[in-house]
Amino acid sequence: MGADEFTEINYPVPEILVNGMDDVVNISQALIDEITITASLDSYGRTDNVDWWLAQVGPYGIFYLTPSMWTPVQTPFYQGPLFPIATYGFSPIATSGLATGTYILYFSVDTVVDGRVSFDDIYTSFVIVNITR
Repeated sequence: MGADEFTEINYPVPEILVNGMDDVVNISQALIDEITITASLDSYGRTDNVDWWLAQVGPYGIFYLTPSMWTPVQTPFYQGPLFPIATYGFSPIATSGLATGTYILYFSVDTVVDGRVSFDDIYTSFVIVNITR
């Protein structure tokens, strides 16, 4: 490819942050009272219908965030047209209510709109959170 050529992105690009950080976040319950989760999404102009997922895998299994609560039932956070999100903040979570261990939080956009995680056409961002005492 020449210097003037580039690859055009035409797929959604989600991002998830915990306490403003991505990658691996280490949190001591003795030092930090709560965690904040934020998500952003660049839709690159796409408006097709999608399932949006916020999920966490941790010491107690897999849980999915709905607009009102975390549930072990596979439930999308949103179903509908894709649109960009500059920053969306979720309610803070008290670290005292979390078991120590490793959590992986995912923000995903799934272009198969069926209320199930469809791995055929999914775009995902994740962050690993280690909770210690």
